[in-house]
Amino acid sequence: MDSDFDPVDLGVNATKFSYEDLCNFTDGFSTDNFVGVFMWGDVFRGKAYLNGMQPQEVTVKIWDDSNGVIMDGYRDNSISRFRDELLFFTDHHVKFHPNLAKLLGYCFEGNRFGVVYDMKPVITLYNLIPQGILHLLAFLITYCQVK
Repeated sequence: MDSDFDPVDLGVNATKFSYEDLCNFTDGFSTDNFVGVFMWGDVFRGKAYLNGMQPQEVTVKIWDDSNGVIMDGYRDNSISRFRDELLFFTDHHVKFHPNLAKLLGYCFEGNRFGVVYDMKPVITLYNLIPQGILHLLAFLITYCQVK
């Protein structure tokens, strides 16, 4: 894999963000916004102010080089996985699928790269049931299990 690859050359149709943008979205990669770890880095929640609109909830996935893994022989593999993720989420079949994350953009600056996804809440039963009824159901389930 060529370490000088540019996502634009692949036909990736997504906004290019700077690393500073990703920092701003996540309040400097705050521990309060930390969601979890994946093999090559970290995932954060954040808020993006895109096109002067209201803040939009986003997920920021960062390929992290703080442990030196990317630089010590795995950079090409990391870039390959990054490229595959960009290509997958910009494919027209995936891009419009209602149950998959929507890629808003990416960052590719030297050794720093990441992706930004739209974080619209998924409609779940929890979101559909009014809280009063939800608490009643929880009470009844607990009460019935005790008996």
